[in-house]
Amino acid sequence: MKEIQSKYDQKELTRAANWLLEEVDKEIDRFRDRDSKRVFIGGISQGCILALAAFNLYDKSTPLGGVIGLSGEHALDRPPSNINVFCNTPIFLYHVS
Repeated sequence: MKEIQSKYDQKELTRAANWLLEEVDKEIDRFRDRDSKRVFIGGISQGCILALAAFNLYDKSTPLGGVIGLSGEHALDRPPSNINVFCNTPIFLYHVS
């Protein structure tokens, strides 16, 4: 895992993931019920890496609707911020080589 993580600038990845989480918060605020389960994040390749990093940093008390990742990898070098939410959010990952 460290081999994968060392390929990426952790500071820049964290900055980009935090930006995505700000966008997630804006989307949640758009719903009258503020239900985070209505929001999904995902991406292909670099977008997948960003979505997984953002999900890893997601520290709210309620799970997201899900995370969808295609042809990416987990590149952030830290454990999930909220393990309960991490375990209760559906995740679909697919990679073809």
